[in-house]
Parts: sequence; structure tokens; C-alpha cells
Amino acid sequence: MSHHIPLQGGKVARVDAGDYAQLKDLDWFVSKDGYAVGFVPNGDGQFKLQYMHRLVLHPEPEEVADHINGDTLDNR
Repeated sequence: MSHHIPLQGGKVARVDAGDYAQLKDLDWFVSKDGYAVGFVPNGDGQFKLQYMHRLVLHPEPEEVADHINGDTLDNR
């Protein structure tokens, strides 16, 4: 089952049910390159700009993580 995360500007991102709780309370928007991004707390009271798909997948910094179906707002 998938859920929708609202993005600023009226668009939505699709996420798996298991990722929804982690993402639903953050403010998300669409970046200039078409991806869902938001400012995520980094644990020391600061916020870091984060791509939603990288937050969900937890890749290493040098690893490429992208959308196999070509839909940049589909993070399932």
C-alpha cells in the first residue's frame, strides 16, 4: 500500500506505507530538478536539505539512488 505526501505547490509524492510515518510531518517541496526535497532535522537542532528518495533508501554518499520507473516523485 502506498501513501501520498503533499508537496508545496499542490503536487504529491508517493511513498510506501512503512516510510509514511517518518516523512508525513516534514515540509516537502519539489526541487528545480523535479525531486521531492525538504529540510530534515539532523539531530543537533539544525536542518539539512534532503532528497526524499535518499532519506528513504539510506545510500552511502557516493552511491547513486534514483527512480527506476523515471517518476521523480515516486519514492516507493
